[in-house]
Amino acid sequence: MEAFEHEAEVLVGYQLDLLALLEHQLRAVHHTMRHIEKLRTARKRVGPELSNGQRQDTLDQLGSELDALERHITAQRESCTDMHNTLNTMHARLTKWRATPEPTDSGRGSAQA
Repeated sequence: MEAFEHEAEVLVGYQLDLLALLEHQLRAVHHTMRHIEKLRTARKRVGPELSNGQRQDTLDQLGSELDALERHITAQRESCTDMHNTLNTMHARLTKWRATPEPTDSGRGSAQA
């Protein structure tokens, strides 16, 4: 029974890890949405009234925003991979746990009448 309780505690730990990864993913999505919103308002930055220097500044700023967006998307992908790995580990542990034969209590078998 101790082994069963230990395995259940390990699974609780994995679930807590998964919860932390989900929280991280939500924060990453929030940051990404903020960067996407900056890109959506690009209409306000571009127009025929911009000089060549202003256009270059605008393009440089846009490039920086795209770089930041790419970093956030990469972080989201890594977080998803970490969640996937945690779930795979939990599944493998459950499969191994199921395949482990239950220990027998030699005292119980002889008491049956």
